[in-house]
Amino acid sequence: RHQLVRYDPVGTGRSGLDMAGHDLDQRVEDLRAVADAAGLDRFALFTQSGGCLQAIRFAARYPERVDRLVINGGYAEGRARRAGGTGTETMRSMISEGWEKPESSFGLAFSLLYYPEGPLDLAQEIVELMRRACPIANMLQIRDMINEACVLDDLPHVSCPTLIIQSRRDTVHPLSEAQKLAAGIAQAELVVLDTANHVPLPGTPAWEPFLKT
Repeated sequence: RHQLVRYDPVGTGRSGLDMAGHDLDQRVEDLRAVADAAGLDRFALFTQSGGCLQAIRFAARYPERVDRLVINGGYAEGRARRAGGTGTETMRSMISEGWEKPESSFGLAFSLLYYPEGPLDLAQEIVELMRRACPIANMLQIRDMINEACVLDDLPHVSCPTLIIQSRRDTVHPLSEAQKLAAGIAQAELVVLDTANHVPLPGTPAWEPFLKT
């Protein structure tokens, strides 16, 4: 009874890898182009982690297109914009040093940062997929873009029912960021999962509650 449309943003996977002049607003228009090409006039939008930025701005810019919004592991302000924010340069250094060296300890460190509760093999598989899908120059450009992003001004313009799912002990994007989203979107509900993983993974206690939310 349902159709799932999933796409690779520009700069990753099977989409074009040229990111010259690419910014958050362009990503919003790319999302619109995908929806148009798929013949979706009005649809539910599910997004995780950094993908929340273009999803929120899309829902604010094109309210007639989105009837439901689900945000998992999202945030309102990038790391560089947060008061007392830390870790921006550390994350960038990890990518610079290890992205093209799968034999290095980078993959393990990145996996544990995002998925400290594992399962480790699945977490490492996700990171390896990311590494193969995105050249290092593009990953650094994407990191810079999302670190500097802010969608606080977009939140009051999101008019559809919105479900925000956040991990209680997430150190990548803390619970306080999800609370900003919930406070700024009129029809928002915040559900907090008892996990430290950035987003829930199969094989962990938070997986079933996540699916039932």
